[in-house]
Amino acid sequence: MRITKGLFKGRKLFSPKGKSARPTLARVRESFFDFLGNIQDFTVLDLYAGTGALGLEALSRGAKEVIFVEARYQNREILKKNIQLLGVEEKTKLFPGKVENIPTKTEFFSSKTFDLVFVDPPYDYYIKENFFFQLKESLKVLSWAENAAILFDHPSKVSFPTTWERIQGKIFGDKGWSAFWVDSLL
Repeated sequence: MRITKGLFKGRKLFSPKGKSARPTLARVRESFFDFLGNIQDFTVLDLYAGTGALGLEALSRGAKEVIFVEARYQNREILKKNIQLLGVEEKTKLFPGKVENIPTKTEFFSSKTFDLVFVDPPYDYYIKENFFFQLKESLKVLSWAENAAILFDHPSKVSFPTTWERIQGKIFGDKGWSAFWVDSLL
């Protein structure tokens, strides 16, 4: 797994052995960032961060700061190694917990106004009954920039809540991504 563009283009990232994480495919990441365009000085929230590929790609392309949220210890350890590998410790913060715990830890996030959110959970989360509700509740407590966007990496066949306003998306075989305005979710 490599960074595809920007300051760290071509740098290889550490990734787990086995199936403990499913890093976002390079072509999906490339498509995400082509859609986003200039993300210079963005503050990014990377939920279900895994190894950090999305957030680190954002830093490579000019994001000011990335807050990673990852519950699994093994993934956090790899993410820490990737942060150190790129020397971006001062531009990152790691929340070691579950996304649904964000509302109980608002002090960790209180000084941030987010421009962009990546949501890249294990694909089986999309079929959990309360997944979208819990995500919405977690995002409500955070501060958002005007026109903040949220991008999902998801299986190609997923049903998002009908009240959410989808801006853009793309399918790559059995994988895809979708973008929404944060304010349409909340």
